Amino acid sequence: MFQAQLTPLLTPLLTPPLPPATMAACLAVVLLAGVVRGFSGFGFSALSVAGLSLMVSPTKVVPTSLLLEIVASLSLLRQVWSQVDLVWLRALVIGNLLHWALWLAPAMLIGIYFGARSFSGMASNAVRKRMVDLIALVAAVAVVSALWPQG
Repeated sequence: MFQAQLTPLLTPLLTPPLPPATMAACLAVVLLAGVVRGFSGFGFSALSVAGLSLMVSPTKVVPTSLLLEIVASLSLLRQVWSQVDLVWLRALVIGNLLHWALWLAPAMLIGIYFGARSFSGMASNAVRKRMVDLIALVAAVAVVSALWPQG
């Protein structure tokens, strides 16, 4: 009886997510991207996302590639920690936190507020589309202003 209850839970975990040939091709792409990153120090995400998106949905590829890149970068942290300028790093972290608190957080809250009001059923489809456009515009301005060189 217990096994009958457990089987539906384990079935998605035990079934392969991709056919074997596709899985082999994905592993080859990731291996190639890893070799390129090993030689150049960058390019893993670009190559893996471009290659894997030919076989798998980008909505699954991008987060996976990001996690693999974070793991690879964290493994190098011990080797380079002695070369990190902590005074400069502290200034960068404080500046980013201030920027986030003074600009990005209010922009996100405004977008969430108007987005929630727009989708609450009180507005027509045309108004909803315009609100989504406005939220996207605010987000784009926030990202560009964060990336724009200062001074």
